[in-house]
Amino acid sequence: MGSAGEGKRILYIEDDPEMARLVARLLVSEGYDVIEAERGTRGLDFLYESFPHLVLLDLRMAIMSGYEFLEAMKAQSGLREIPVVCVTGLIGLDRVQEAFLRGADGYVMKPVDFDFLSAVIAFLTTRASLEEKAPVLLGMAGMEEAARLVGYGIDSLEKMDVILTMAETGKKGYTATELASRLGLRHEDLATEVRELVRSGVLEEGEKGRLRLIVEGEWGARCRAVQQLPKKKQALEAFVNGVYTGVLAYALATGYFEQDPQGKR
Repeated sequence: MGSAGEGKRILYIEDDPEMARLVARLLVSEGYDVIEAERGTRGLDFLYESFPHLVLLDLRMAIMSGYEFLEAMKAQSGLREIPVVCVTGLIGLDRVQEAFLRGADGYVMKPVDFDFLSAVIAFLTTRASLEEKAPVLLGMAGMEEAARLVGYGIDSLEKMDVILTMAETGKKGYTATELASRLGLRHEDLATEVRELVRSGVLEEGEKGRLRLIVEGEWGARCRAVQQLPKKKQALEAFVNGVYTGVLAYALATGYFEQDPQGKR
């Protein structure tokens, strides 16, 4: 049986030479053909020359940032289909959201957990159904914890932002308009997310339309864990990638983490 990366090309855009050498060496050991570019503009040239199977992208670079690279790449027919995994020290949820809005397919935070990075790459470069390849990511550390959070109706970064923001205000709460303003979103863009959180028992609507985070009962027992997620790199990475690849929704729908361990493939 061939190695995971056999016959697959990866374009790695990273302006830190030491980081680039380390990750490239590890990827080559798995059989990947790695093309290195020290800046975004050179990376765009390499895209047209090599048409890689996947791009690894640092976001914080001079001359052309990773966000600018994503916009330029995803605007081009024939290139936009190539998956991009951001490998970056930017860990704020707002930064993560911006990367996915601009077309990222995966997000791995520095210092890099190579096993996790390898799993994300394998998932995104494997031609198979979600059912066949979901275990590649679901077996990684932090995924079970992330899946249990999704089980409480938190299936997007926007919903996570809502919960973390509502936790700050305590019993006072916010109206939907105040919440949207606080998050820098339009009210109509947030309306669906808020309705779903109310239906799933995470938020409740009180007098004068003020929304409040429910901290009693079953949800209340998990509330503090959710608030800690942004501080836990392993679980946050799992949540972010699990949500955007669809594997956490798959795990919830199939009861993956409720199975006997021997039954997991």
